[in-house]
Amino acid sequence: GIPSLFAETLTRYEGYIALAGHGDPGALFERVRPRLPANGASVRVLQGGRVVDGIVEGVTETGALRVRHTSSGATEIVSAGDLL
Repeated sequence: GIPSLFAETLTRYEGYIALAGHGDPGALFERVRPRLPANGASVRVLQGGRVVDGIVEGVTETGALRVRHTSSGATEIVSAGDLL
């Protein structure tokens, strides 16, 4: 139920905070990386009122997605937004 979902989310969040607090951003990134879209994946990202449609070309060292727009072929670094 909701209490167990909340507890699991809090436990995971605390683990991320602990990794970040140890001054090793690489360890935190490696823990989060599997949750990010893979290279070559099609994505649609909502940023405010703007939609970015494209293909993931990689992930930056800060965890932002490098997305090649399907319409123009231009590459954009997407650091915030909602994956749709």
